[in-house]
Amino acid sequence: PARFDLKKCEAINADHIRLLETKDFAERCRPWLKAPAAPWAPEDFDEAKWQAIAPHAQTRLKVLSEIT
Repeated sequence: PARFDLKKCEAINADHIRLLETKDFAERCRPWLKAPAAPWAPEDFDEAKWQAIAPHAQTRLKVLSEIT
């Protein structure tokens, strides 16, 4: 019987995240970073700081929603 392997799915997704250009990755994460559920107020989001840290975050995520 077929079985869904969540770890394999996350690994494949992480590979695809790492293949994104940093600018594209940063843009795709923005909805989570500016959402009402983010750990800071949306108006406190600092774009310059995000652009500086995005390349480092990109190497660690398995799914984009892990950014918060």
